[in-house]
Amino acid sequence: MWGYIHRRVKDPHAADDLVAAAFLAALGGIGRYDLGRGAPEAWLYGIVRRKLAEYLRKARRRQRKVELHDVEMASDGDVQADLEQQEESRFVARILAALPAGEREVLVGLYHHRLSVRQIAARMARSPKAVENLLYRARRRFKEKFLEFRPQPRPGPPKPHGIDQRGQHEPAREFR
Repeated sequence: MWGYIHRRVKDPHAADDLVAAAFLAALGGIGRYDLGRGAPEAWLYGIVRRKLAEYLRKARRRQRKVELHDVEMASDGDVQADLEQQEESRFVARILAALPAGEREVLVGLYHHRLSVRQIAARMARSPKAVENLLYRARRRFKEKFLEFRPQPRPGPPKPHGIDQRGQHEPAREFR
């Protein structure tokens, strides 16, 4: 559990606090744990996931601005590439934030953490088939959000009348 949180939270002190909060929540809810629903590890991971999601939501609210000092100023090309990468990451993060928590979790687990469907199923306390179905819905909804959120190209200035696509003047037309 400790490694799971520490890989996702940059601040080691905040990560330690999250681990402690998750275990306190688990101790407080131990009476409600049903052994028939799955392994205790999956139950604990569920608590950890919820605590982590709550922390990340609060952190997002606190930090809405992207700080440019994170960009290494090696050269103009590197800066441009870094800025494009950051913008792409923000775009994907915006789409993921718009997805329901379960769908977001399977996509992040599969594509970012490179977990197998079985590993994700164990962490989510679901069957592999249920995770595959959730993954199908998550991919479909991600595509919908991608199309909805993608920046629209800005229209260029209108072309003057009498100019063709190559920029050549067209002969005057006679109207009858």
